[in-house]
Amino acid sequence: MLCKQSFIALLASSLVAGLSYDNIDKAATPRARELLKYIQSQYGSHYLSGQQEPKSLKWVQQNFGVTPAILGTDLMYYSPTAVINGGKSQTVEDAISFDEQGGINALVWHWYPPTCVPDTEEKPWYDSFYTKSTCFNLANALGQGSNGTATASPSGSPSVSPSASASASASASPSGSASPSASPSAAANGNEYGLLIRDIDAIAHQLKRLDEAGVPVLFRPLHEPEGAWFWWGAQGPAPFKQLWDLIYDRITRVHNIHNLVWVCNTADPNWYPGNDKCDIATVDHYAEAGDHGVLEGKYQSLKQVTQGERVLALAEVGSIPDPDAQASKNIPWAFWMTWNDEFIKDGKHNSREFLKSTFSNPRVVTMGNGTTKH
Repeated sequence: MLCKQSFIALLASSLVAGLSYDNIDKAATPRARELLKYIQSQYGSHYLSGQQEPKSLKWVQQNFGVTPAILGTDLMYYSPTAVINGGKSQTVEDAISFDEQGGINALVWHWYPPTCVPDTEEKPWYDSFYTKSTCFNLANALGQGSNGTATASPSGSPSVSPSASASASASASPSGSASPSASPSAAANGNEYGLLIRDIDAIAHQLKRLDEAGVPVLFRPLHEPEGAWFWWGAQGPAPFKQLWDLIYDRITRVHNIHNLVWVCNTADPNWYPGNDKCDIATVDHYAEAGDHGVLEGKYQSLKQVTQGERVLALAEVGSIPDPDAQASKNIPWAFWMTWNDEFIKDGKHNSREFLKSTFSNPRVVTMGNGTTKH
């Protein structure tokens, strides 16, 4: 993230007339407010570079001598289902370290369902955030809550205390071996709504660590809902929106966590939570390898959904959109996050020549030319 001392000067010098609005969380921390204002200040003129997963970011550093402005990491192995099955994570430690270096942190949450995890050879537990690998039904679970059959766990520490000792990313294999008999179904008296609360509290516990460390975060829960390939989108937009509200309420009002910039991830008006519930609106896109188009259609669709009142960005990409084409076509995605492993390394999705040109482009922000402490 930006240097605490130099940020004000940078903001004053770079702020241009354009999109400006406050955080949806009216109690947002000063650094969470600064982060949103900084991204707004760059919107339309510069594009923040992002890279998912620390090992892939290190590869960029080693091969191109630059550090992307944003590091993407995942909260997935803090999910109680993952913890029970031996998953470990050092995502919080990685985020604190990157913030200390001067970078911006973005967190996604591949949420392992709280129960109904078959954990078979065909459906291993570590694939269970996919709809096809779980029988968990969000609508039914939320219905239990609305019927008053669940008692939410109290604020404070979560029911399951996740460990934090190994690196985790969205595509990484979890450490430790899966246990076929391990299941969180006994928690919260077996009530699925109570298990949702338990899981949210477990993630809130980790976000609280970042809040207490003064680290602001671009937080993107429940991503790609309209695809229905993740369980949180499998029962349609109404349960998804209800779960979004539950997460926001639990994190901000129960756990008093306010270091988050809330990032929505859909361009479908039926699924969009609303501008009053979203700080930055994003989409994910994986084009054919080597296709560096700027996604005009997706940009215009998202702009229409948000009525032009939100910063728009690419939360996941395979091939990076060409920054010069973004400028010439006036498609100013605020940032892009290249996914890890082959998407950044294979030379097909993004050739070395293209990456070298992109990272040296004056419109592209890396740590050292706009988000650095030094």
